[in-house]
Amino acid sequence: MKLVLYVTGSISCYKAYDLTRELSKAGHQIKIILSKGAQKFIKKELFCFLGALETYGHEDDFNHKEILHIELARWCDVMVVCPASANSLSTLANGAANDFGTSTYLALDEKKPCLIFPAMNTKMLQHPAVKRNLKLLKDDGRSHIFPTQSGVLACNEKGEGKLLSIENIKTLISSYPLIKTKAKKILLSTGASINPLDDVRFITNPATGVTGEEIARELLRAGHYVTVIYGGTNKSLFENFRGHPNLKLIKATTTNDFYHKTITEFSTTDVFISSAAISDMEFPYKEGKLKKKNLNGTLQFKQSTDILLEILNDKRADQKIIGFAAESELTQDLIDSKLERKPVDFLVATKVNSGISSNGALEGFSSNIADYKLFDGNKLFFEGKIKKSKLAEILSERISHWPL
Repeated sequence: MKLVLYVTGSISCYKAYDLTRELSKAGHQIKIILSKGAQKFIKKELFCFLGALETYGHEDDFNHKEILHIELARWCDVMVVCPASANSLSTLANGAANDFGTSTYLALDEKKPCLIFPAMNTKMLQHPAVKRNLKLLKDDGRSHIFPTQSGVLACNEKGEGKLLSIENIKTLISSYPLIKTKAKKILLSTGASINPLDDVRFITNPATGVTGEEIARELLRAGHYVTVIYGGTNKSLFENFRGHPNLKLIKATTTNDFYHKTITEFSTTDVFISSAAISDMEFPYKEGKLKKKNLNGTLQFKQSTDILLEILNDKRADQKIIGFAAESELTQDLIDSKLERKPVDFLVATKVNSGISSNGALEGFSSNIADYKLFDGNKLFFEGKIKKSKLAEILSERISHWPL
């Protein structure tokens, strides 16, 4: 992706150094424009050592033979204003072209978005004039305003107005849809269920939800609307996606919780991707903590609701389902049996091992690579080890070919 990053005079503008480095490492091409205010805080020369192709000051538009703000507007896929100060929001909202960055903004083609990440004092953010400018930018249809976060500000006050984390900003930029496609409504379950035995103990698995994050990222980039039902013990799961306009996040815990939330969302879904590692057993819940003296050597358990099977029974003809099967061995007999019981439209069979027992090393979980067998209907589509990001690309491409 080709990015023009317009850095304005918010006190947090020094974070543009880290943002440039992270975006460059992610493979994006970046050209920087510094406002007059930003140049009082940071040096433009440093950006080229962090991966930027070019860095311009607020008056450099007049130091080239070309009409540089026009050239940059043509060159980029997206413009990013980060951080966006209160003053820059006013200038952009009112169409003033008083420096290189604002001129580039006005020269953008209407199909190219401008992503704006505000950062300022809480009182300034809440001022009616700033709210009015934010509304003007939202209403123009060309800009997207991302939220701030709450925290300790540069003035030592605590409240809204803090710039989002660099990792959060990088994720939002990388997954923002640049191509207008026929958007589908995608329901994705990911992570792990947690079924309690008592108030202290529970049964779960090592699934981190990394696969779900990669799939969601690719689907969002393709312009789809994604609802994610996620669970497990990974506290950072989808943290860096918060604020994405096309993403809805729903937290779930137990298998039963996953089931009810999935059923609720499924009726309005075009495609359901069942990638969550759902426990197929649950215990009769006991309040407090079970004491050793009350245990007789066995634990009663029952089979949990098979969410994918229930969804298949409710599936309409116009809906598509992608199923996941996590197994220690991917034998053809096992896969054939699964497809017979649960005839999904596309199956992702994954070889996994928790690595806790003596029977093998960690495999499939907590890794960016896994061993897959992919089936389109009953036909083998792919077999081998690939990155989870590549799996996400394959699924996104397959979904794009399914009619609405």
